[in-house]
Amino acid sequence: MARNYFCLVVLIFLLCACSKNDPISLPADKQHLLGVWQAKISEFDNSVTSDNMLIVFHTNHRVSYLRCINRVNGHAYYNFPDSKLISMSDTEFEIAQDIFITDWNKKFTIGQLPYQEKNEWYFIVDKVKLRKLKPGEKSDSDSWRCSDTDKKKTDTTTHF
Repeated sequence: MARNYFCLVVLIFLLCACSKNDPISLPADKQHLLGVWQAKISEFDNSVTSDNMLIVFHTNHRVSYLRCINRVNGHAYYNFPDSKLISMSDTEFEIAQDIFITDWNKKFTIGQLPYQEKNEWYFIVDKVKLRKLKPGEKSDSDSWRCSDTDKKKTDTTTHF
């Protein structure tokens, strides 16, 4: 019995020792990232039928991330509505989502920094071309068919 308590204390200590990441603010030279970036892609090769991604950079160092990949044999669904930005460079950025007493981290590869094509802004992240939604334009992410389970709503509101 005493051994069980000892193991429990050691386990709690180890879990508490898991470091959480401190958030960073979006660097001054990256302020143009603020806003809602979305991609809705339908493909029919490599067994992928759709790949939808939404990234929202908020002014308060928060990042919302939603991705839904539908394949012929299943789907992958990621929804982290209130992540914190923990690193940013010209080639990648990283977010962390609080999960219990630790963080879930996700690194994104920046294929191309935001650029303008005609009247639209684009940003390539993890090989996905995201389009920046215009102020007042609503995301259609609520209509994405990602899974049969209940989904936590992703905040697509920008606070400028």
